Amino acid sequence: MNTTPASVELPPRKAERHPDHVDHADTDRYALVVVDVQAGFDAPWWGQRNNPDCDDNIERLVTAWHQQETPLVYVRHDSEELDSPLHPDNPGNQLKPYLPAEPDLVVTKQVNSAFHGYPTCTPG
Repeated sequence: MNTTPASVELPPRKAERHPDHVDHADTDRYALVVVDVQAGFDAPWWGQRNNPDCDDNIERLVTAWHQQETPLVYVRHDSEELDSPLHPDNPGNQLKPYLPAEPDLVVTKQVNSAFHGYPTCTPG
């Protein structure tokens, strides 16, 4: 049963600034970073998922974010392991088809973290 709200509410485009954090509430400086939303994570290789609403939630969030014309960054895991569903030669490497928008930037990585190693960045 899906218990998540039907819509996603994002912060206002020009939120009031917090007195201790100048410029932190300015959503013009934000980007949504979507990590590892790939078909290969649905493979039995990973076992049963513990978050069945995850894809629905990501789709709604990305759609709402895109409608505000705010930057999107997709991070894709390109495994170096030939038998991995996430290897670039395997169909599981593809981003899930429900992602509704072309990202502004695509980051590819070969390790489990999007913030470790030597990722490659290309414009979407």
